[in-house]
Amino acid sequence: MRPRSGRQSSAPAQLIGGILLASLVLSLTMTAYVTAAARPAAAVAPTRASMPPPAAFTPVPAAAEAQIASAAGQARSRLHFGAVETTSWKTLVLVYRQTDVSFRLPDGTPARLRASMPDEMLELVTGIAATTGNRIYNWSDGLADWQLTVALAERPLRQLEPLDNGYWVSPAVIEADLDRHAPAGRYDSVIVVWSPTGGELSVPMPAWGLTLPPGEWSNGAGYSSIATPAEEWWWTAAAAPEELLVHEWLHQVLYFHDLPLDLDAGTAHGYAADESGSWGEWLADVMRGRVDTGAGPKGVLPAIWLSGTPSES
Repeated sequence: MRPRSGRQSSAPAQLIGGILLASLVLSLTMTAYVTAAARPAAAVAPTRASMPPPAAFTPVPAAAEAQIASAAGQARSRLHFGAVETTSWKTLVLVYRQTDVSFRLPDGTPARLRASMPDEMLELVTGIAATTGNRIYNWSDGLADWQLTVALAERPLRQLEPLDNGYWVSPAVIEADLDRHAPAGRYDSVIVVWSPTGGELSVPMPAWGLTLPPGEWSNGAGYSSIATPAEEWWWTAAAAPEELLVHEWLHQVLYFHDLPLDLDAGTAHGYAADESGSWGEWLADVMRGRVDTGAGPKGVLPAIWLSGTPSES
């Protein structure tokens, strides 16, 4: 991957780990990069791909029902892996329930979105966040988990940063809230969740999830911005709804440890989505350091997990 040129910014233009969020009804492969303003710059090697919308809801395949039930049960409980030392990432999920932003539609028409995240979506977001630590623990064989804090932003999201053919919530546009909720040294990871839709109006976005490595732009923590889906079933019908958060967070982990493994290249290493559409096997092997690249196992090996977290560095 080669650095992009011609983009002017005083802060990081970073390869965004796009998402391989797989649901029962569709698999989305999304890779994008971001540029943030008003914080220090970082070297980058960006790539991207657009996010296709789903056409319509598709009933859950009967053959996948048992797999769904098993996956859901796993996220609610922890497996047992014996005497394993677990590295816990202190993670903040910062939720913006109110959105009040001005932007331009793809045709250049000025628009303003004033929206409030419905109670059902808020419960879904916080519920998924609450079970993500267990998902990480189980997929990593106990090597990693989250020490989770969920916070609701007191103020509406009032600004977006342009990014290619859309907009995103960069660290720069919520700098005051980051300083308030995630001051330097408090968290290893920050994940911002916001609503990009209201009625028939939607903010154009280059991808569903965007990630920056730990850096001064987010007070030393890794940073991801995730938009809520247009329909709840994108998550409720997924075998592993936590997969989106796991994927974006794992980009932060790979960046922090400077591991040259492309999280969006599972197929290149012989992996594929399972019957339910989940890439859990791929993510699990990355977290366990068991990806066979032909030159020995790659990924986050146990010793790498134990080497520390952003807040400890």
